[in-house]
Amino acid sequence: MTFRPAVLPFLAATFLLPLGLAANAQEVPVSAQRDLTLTLYQGDLALVHDSRWLTLKPGENHLSLMGTSQRMLPESLQLTGLDDTVRLIDMGQSPATLTPQRLLRDAVGQRVQLRTVDPALGEEKLEPATLLSIEGGLVLDLGGRTVMLPYDPERIVLEQREPDLQAELSLTLRLYGEAAGGQTVTLAYLTHGLGWKADYVAELDADGKHATLSAYVSVTNGTGTSFNKAKLRLVAGEVRSLTPVQPLPAPMLRSATAEAAPMAMDQAGAAPVAISDRYLYDTGLEIDIDPAEQRAFVLFEDRRLPVERLYEFDGLATAQNIEKSNPAHAAIRLRFTNTPEKGEAQPLPAGVVRAYEPEKNGPSLFVGEDRIPHSPTDGSFEVALGEAFDVTATSRQVNFERLSKEGSYEATQEVVVTNAKTEAVTVELTGRFAGDWRMLDESVPHEKKDSRTALWRLTVPAGGEIKLDYRVRVNR
Repeated sequence: MTFRPAVLPFLAATFLLPLGLAANAQEVPVSAQRDLTLTLYQGDLALVHDSRWLTLKPGENHLSLMGTSQRMLPESLQLTGLDDTVRLIDMGQSPATLTPQRLLRDAVGQRVQLRTVDPALGEEKLEPATLLSIEGGLVLDLGGRTVMLPYDPERIVLEQREPDLQAELSLTLRLYGEAAGGQTVTLAYLTHGLGWKADYVAELDADGKHATLSAYVSVTNGTGTSFNKAKLRLVAGEVRSLTPVQPLPAPMLRSATAEAAPMAMDQAGAAPVAISDRYLYDTGLEIDIDPAEQRAFVLFEDRRLPVERLYEFDGLATAQNIEKSNPAHAAIRLRFTNTPEKGEAQPLPAGVVRAYEPEKNGPSLFVGEDRIPHSPTDGSFEVALGEAFDVTATSRQVNFERLSKEGSYEATQEVVVTNAKTEAVTVELTGRFAGDWRMLDESVPHEKKDSRTALWRLTVPAGGEIKLDYRVRVNR
């Protein structure tokens, strides 16, 4: 027996199948699921592989698969696993029919009850009525009186409804089988509403030269569908999608910690594997996740990484005419090297790092957070923490000389960095110069980072200051 894939390229108008066809379809419940795998990307995108057992009769079979994502991209549907005795006629989506609009439309001309509230007592009561119309509002016969109300389905209580209305959007297949029998087929599709993000906790050591890094994964379900016993895989890296991939929303209405949360993913499954210029985490976990729910897992814990604290000033060093600037506070950055002291280095997916620093006489203190990009093995990444209270700097122009009518000039500048801390600090001072510039003289040598940027590294003593003087020529 051979198996072949079936991929049907839909036109936009054929995604929703006729209601009559959907109503006559045989329902394939979630209990017919034999396997479910969720491959989640870092954003509002996931790939779902859903294997179902189908019981077929000879001839044409209309099947309605329940429990598929309400936000699937129907044009991405693929069906694999059909044997030679079965062929695909078409597949698409049938809309939910159990809606307020459909129920009211079916109830036109029938007896209903109108929900009213006594304004004096605040009590709710139901009055028998006949629903005459729902066009532009509600028109009712109320004891021989014609009453017109704004369109508000919540005010109408139905006495009966059609039993075959469908509560959710479903995937509908039409298959032709040569003989009766059953087989497992796999449906693959992309969907919005499922994705994951990484969050990191960095606990700095007392010496400030190392940090313990832990990573956590949050999986969010905004598909409107429950997924049970789903194998979880995570893809780190960017993928191009013509349908825009949105960042994951803030935590949903409900959140829960998975039973497997105390177990790190790199213990439950394999280490990340490089596939197609991205990394795949096969977590080895099976999860249950309901609509509007967020689940949290441990990616790894307690990786001790080297870290360097940096104090930076950007833009104070220029060739511009400044009498004297107001004191600027240094930006604080932590530069991590992704090479742990123990164990193998692994790539770090993009995410938010929250840093905490020990305090002598109390619990650790939150000192800032920053978003980091994907960081490769043995690479480095930086976390901006905000501004330093005790490290400040001022700048001023000491001398200016115009050299030509075209605008060439020489400028002598002074930058004073002050350190009120009880220990020495290293400061990186970035200068930016426009045009064709050349440093003529300087009290501390600079590093030319690019055609417009100079970098000075200054060591400022505890409770002291250091002055940088330089003379620059700018040719126009």
